[in-house]
Amino acid sequence: MKTIETDITVMPNGHGILEDVHELGAVIHHAILVVEEKSVVEKRGDLSDFPVDDHGPWATNISLRCG
Repeated sequence: MKTIETDITVMPNGHGILEDVHELGAVIHHAILVVEEKSVVEKRGDLSDFPVDDHGPWATNISLRCG
């Protein structure tokens, strides 16, 4: 028996997709899920209302190269 902490995405049809469980192997496993009441989306935050400033077009001579 293993204890694994991971994220699961529940699709509208009720099926679930588990993230990063490669160590289990590609076979059918019996599992018991204990789900936190809070969704991951709430913890990570929603960027749809992230403030964006528009300062117009950039200067033609700007260089964005790193290093």
